[in-house]
Amino acid sequence: MDIEYSDGQEIEGRILRLIREAADRSSAHAIAGEHYGQAWPIRYHLCPERSNLLRPFDFTDLDVLELGAGMGAVSRFLAEKARSLYVVEGTRPRFEVLSERLADLPNWDGEVGNFQTFQTDRRFDVVCLVGVLEYSELFLKGTGESPHLWLLKRCRQFLKPGGVLLVAIENALGLK
Repeated sequence: MDIEYSDGQEIEGRILRLIREAADRSSAHAIAGEHYGQAWPIRYHLCPERSNLLRPFDFTDLDVLELGAGMGAVSRFLAEKARSLYVVEGTRPRFEVLSERLADLPNWDGEVGNFQTFQTDRRFDVVCLVGVLEYSELFLKGTGESPHLWLLKRCRQFLKPGGVLLVAIENALGLK
């Protein structure tokens, strides 16, 4: 079940084209940097500063679940550093962009879906919610409690013993 969330069909299509044209899709590279001044979502989704939020952490040999992966700015960094990455993204167009962004990396998998119905037997060392918790009221319905609290409890279900839930409420570029 997809969720309704978008920067708009035209801009998301444009971001997909820019990623497809990029020779370097790494998290340290400014993909299509010459276009950043044309539309805020282009800079937001393609700039390397987004992954600065996670650069201080060591994801080596860790299995990571990212809920609400968006168009892959943070996902790219995680897939470059972690043993494995599994992503759940709520919209098919954003998942398509994310898939293109990670296409050259072998250690990731994912699906389109709502966290409310997401199921897996896997457990992860790290569960990431980057720029997601603050929007939980928009896509979690009928939980019987605060959608924020429900989502935090749900994330805990996917953690290995001793695992870490990493939550970030985004600002302009995810900078600390």
